[in-house]
Amino acid sequence: MGRATIMLFVGAMSVRLAWTGEFGAFLQQRMRWPLLIGAVVLVLLGMAEAIRADVERRDHAEVSRRSVAPSVGWLLIVPMLVLISVAPTALGASAVDRTDGYQSTERDAFDPLPEGQEPAPLTFLEFVDRAVWDQDESLRDRPVLLSGFVVNDERTPDGFVLTRFAVACCAADALPVQVAISNVATPLPDDTWIDAVVVWRVPPEPYDLEEPWIVEADLIRYEVLPAAPDAPYESPY
Repeated sequence: MGRATIMLFVGAMSVRLAWTGEFGAFLQQRMRWPLLIGAVVLVLLGMAEAIRADVERRDHAEVSRRSVAPSVGWLLIVPMLVLISVAPTALGASAVDRTDGYQSTERDAFDPLPEGQEPAPLTFLEFVDRAVWDQDESLRDRPVLLSGFVVNDERTPDGFVLTRFAVACCAADALPVQVAISNVATPLPDDTWIDAVVVWRVPPEPYDLEEPWIVEADLIRYEVLPAAPDAPYESPY
């Protein structure tokens, strides 16, 4: 019954994470259905294993008493117990310096920004790519809306670095996508999630892609969000 208990417990917790959306702290949103399907399969296998073990116990009582299940398998429950006791949180300011930042790759064309909608909502990936590669400079003098969290950095004394992680699959491959925000009147603490209306600051010369760089923008206004969004990560796909 030990294997059945582990499979049922892990499967049930995975179903809970997928159903409530809390899996978003670990995985990209498009992984919801694979996670949910895998969790349901695990629950069904656990039920089948429990039935098989019960039949074996009744039909072969002496053999069942002598069999010993590998105890190391119970360690799989430890991370699940942690998830029960501690609410999962997405990567934040403390994780930014643990990996290289996002470096935009060349793009040839961009769709026009929405007409008659001020400000234009953009992802961090789209904002940075347009800032670096858009020959038409569609961001020039155009207010845009970015949603991200605050990272205070000594290189931005009059503001902060607005950040959002981009993931291909899960938090393990996350890369911070950052925009240096200036013209901030009131400091904000790290990990404060905000909706910020900003205007791209045109660089005096083209970005040097051989060196670490960061796109800059001026803050127009912002609104503090009560918590991180259900989908805290962006995806390049």
